[in-house]
Amino acid sequence: MLACAVVAAAATFLSQHYGAPVMLFALLLGTAMNFLSDDEGPCRPGIEFSARTVLRLGVALLGLRITTAQIAELGFGPVALVGSARRRTWPCWPGGC
Repeated sequence: MLACAVVAAAATFLSQHYGAPVMLFALLLGTAMNFLSDDEGPCRPGIEFSARTVLRLGVALLGLRITTAQIAELGFGPVALVGSARRRTWPCWPGGC
């Protein structure tokens, strides 16, 4: 976990000082630190935890920035379009069909 936190902090620092997106620096630094995730490396459990649990939490928190008021403001058309596209690309919910 500490290795992931260091990469995140370094990416944020570089982004603030060079004006490029944080995600770009995080990807570049993560690629450079790939050796830490070797099969028997001591950092592997923390990196796997960060890559699954922490990343999912971050995506959920990012998704919360879209409020129901914003969705209601769009109206029925766009919401129906998203629902239709979801059904066509992912026809069954997990455990369904």
